[in-house]
Amino acid sequence: MMTPAASLESLGYLVCVLLPVSDHHLITCRIGVAPTPPVLMTYSYRQIRRIDISGFCNDILCSRLYDCTTTDADEYAELFNDEVRRVLDIRAPLRTRRRRQHDIRHLSDDAKRAKQVRRRLERHYRRTGSEADRQAYRSACLTARASTHRSRVDHIKEELDALSGDVNSTWRV
Repeated sequence: MMTPAASLESLGYLVCVLLPVSDHHLITCRIGVAPTPPVLMTYSYRQIRRIDISGFCNDILCSRLYDCTTTDADEYAELFNDEVRRVLDIRAPLRTRRRRQHDIRHLSDDAKRAKQVRRRLERHYRRTGSEADRQAYRSACLTARASTHRSRVDHIKEELDALSGDVNSTWRV
């Protein structure tokens, strides 16, 4: 690693070790630069599958939808949305979560499709538990892994080809 003398204060420690099996030296250091924070994605959802259906139906039957005498379709649609949202807020409250967003910009369309197929087959296998579904899922895992690896290799090759001739920039890839 080559660093200008002005940035040496960011090095926490620097150790040089002579390797016993080679005539090379191993240099290790701790760089005092914080890693870039991950991109966080916020999303909201409701646990619809866990709703008590009979309670939901009773709440809808007791709502203002059946007591309303309005004849305007727009007003009734707004009332319908409000009442269903009110009952959903009671039976399946809106939850908000944050998670790291994975950077898949360098993946090809083929790799993205292969990962989607793998995830779909995994969910199907988890639901059924059959041996045939497990084999299909494992086959999709191998295909997705190969496709993702191929896509990443192609991405790195493209970056290196774009920087050909500039040795300093090549080492930053």
